[in-house]
Amino acid sequence: MDTAFRKATLWIAKGIGLAYLLLLMILSLDAFSLPGPWWQDLIGFAIHLIPAAIFGAALWLAWKHPMAGALTLIALGLLFTFYFSTFRAWPPFLSVSMPLFLTAFLFAVAGWPTHKPAH
Repeated sequence: MDTAFRKATLWIAKGIGLAYLLLLMILSLDAFSLPGPWWQDLIGFAIHLIPAAIFGAALWLAWKHPMAGALTLIALGLLFTFYFSTFRAWPPFLSVSMPLFLTAFLFAVAGWPTHKPAH
């Protein structure tokens, strides 16, 4: 594969991953809409950030080692699919699980080993 194609694929994967991480973090802000004291809101916010933290760690791994990160993101996509039951309908699957699988696929394409022919 062409080096420019690999670099472009890698940066697209990073961009999608960062956008998804930002989305997960923004969605965590709904913890502050619940009635109760501020410290309960803060605890709820921390709990809501757990999926974002897990995805952030997987994204960091993919950033350093694309193939290992791709495998981790696939496992995380399967975990999100079954834990959040997104397999039951298309809209939740496309918005929650699919970005993980797409990012994993792009990191795998960018990190796929190439074999140069011997001269």
